[in-house]
Amino acid sequence: MAALTTVMQMVEVGDEIVADDDIYGGTDSLLTSLVTRWGVTVKRANTSNMDEIRAAVSSKTKLVFLEIATNPLLQITDIAAISEIEHRTGALVVVDNSIMSSALSRPLDHGADIVMESLTKFMSGHSDVMGGFLAVRGEQLAKDIHFLQLSEGACLSAFDSFLILKGMQTLSLRVEKAQENAQAIADWLAKHPQAIAECAGHSRLAGEAPASAQENAPTTRIS
Repeated sequence: MAALTTVMQMVEVGDEIVADDDIYGGTDSLLTSLVTRWGVTVKRANTSNMDEIRAAVSSKTKLVFLEIATNPLLQITDIAAISEIEHRTGALVVVDNSIMSSALSRPLDHGADIVMESLTKFMSGHSDVMGGFLAVRGEQLAKDIHFLQLSEGACLSAFDSFLILKGMQTLSLRVEKAQENAQAIADWLAKHPQAIAECAGHSRLAGEAPASAQENAPTTRIS
């Protein structure tokens, strides 16, 4: 949340933020209960619906906040399509990639300007640290974020950094095994007569290829 709060410091009074209407609870609280106190308007839209995105964006839009697969409904967001729309107005596209991790998806390759990821979840992998990171497009944006980070003190301790680096050494192995487990569950559900389910990116259950080209492989989550 410190990483996201740092990004939110980029907006000013009178600016607008467009965010998904299905979003992580902590993010929802930040946007609806805190950011609005700053004189910033927060609009909500179904980011898997391009018509809703076009209707929500205006000349005042500063940030568009997305989750690559929404939490908790796992609706897939087309980052490239939304980025094309937003960049025409000068808005920055911010993507929370925590549910996929960099092992499975790299939103910067698809037009995102800022990518946020939880270090507590896949990256660390052992539930022994709390943290997040931001990856950005362009040197100037990196300098702007770095200034805010230093000014607010949103920095990890040395020991927390050590724990995260240690956990990242097994990231690809852990994610691969989680995918295998999720696919096994998806296969079982597909054969179960009483099961009605949709599984983001699991082709054997959903009857389609991985959710989009922006994902390197099926996700590890089932909805």
